Amino acid sequence: MTPPPDRITYWVRFVCSFLFFGIVIAAILLRIMMRTIHEELWLFGTLWLVITLGTSHYLACKGDSGWRNLLDKFIFWR
Repeated sequence: MTPPPDRITYWVRFVCSFLFFGIVIAAILLRIMMRTIHEELWLFGTLWLVITLGTSHYLACKGDSGWRNLLDKFIFWR
């Protein structure tokens, strides 16, 4: 079991993963939003925020093993 990260490490990992996944998830949700009703913008914004914050927190807490875990779930050709 790995010890919990210190504050600086946690926030650096959190910000980096927030920026990365924020852009990726925004692109995915914008693509979906263009095919659906545009009045539901608040729903897509809330969904983006929840997914991005949750993913960033998970990756900041788990560190490198979290990134490997997440990538193993999305790389289906292994």
